[in-house]
Amino acid sequence: MPRRSALLLLLAVRVFGAGSFAAHPIALFLKGDNSAPASVVLAMKNELARSVAPAGLDLLWPDNGSRDGIAFPKVVVVTLIGDCRAESTPVSVTSNRFVESLGATHIADGRILPFVDIHCDAIRALLYPRDKMTPLPSPQLMGQSVGRVVAHELYHVLLRTTGHEPAGLASQMFRRDDLICHNLAFGARVERRLQELASSWAILE
Repeated sequence: MPRRSALLLLLAVRVFGAGSFAAHPIALFLKGDNSAPASVVLAMKNELARSVAPAGLDLLWPDNGSRDGIAFPKVVVVTLIGDCRAESTPVSVTSNRFVESLGATHIADGRILPFVDIHCDAIRALLYPRDKMTPLPSPQLMGQSVGRVVAHELYHVLLRTTGHEPAGLASQMFRRDDLICHNLAFGARVERRLQELASSWAILE
């Protein structure tokens, strides 16, 4: 079984790489989204697109492994685990101090694999601490939060790193404020690394 790496109260890691995004976009395949309403999924995709836009990444969500007969050489599988509905009250969580990881990556033989797990129950628990008078999240906020966790994991996948940044989307831990704030970005350093990576892929191809 692949070893899984998780961030307490929040995220994890992974990798992937190679190629020009314009010629060969990154294909993200969504699994386990039966409990996620279309409004949550749309907000998730919009937030992820906004998060990676400064780095110039081209993301697609195809229904299968090809488009116009062309196979995607860069693929990341995103699996939504748990109840992803915004209006569902979290269970068995009385405080947001200790929450299972919001996201996790699969690692086998020391290699980061392009498989992302997103734990919707943990995200909802962080958004809705039952020890406070906090309203249930809206579908837009739930989707935004899921998108930010996916962005964190995509950072690990693309840069092939288990490291983290002091703040932003690439930080090791997410607080509730990180999920609900108006804007959360990778920051100039990570965006520059992603841009350089995309440029090197274009040169290689």
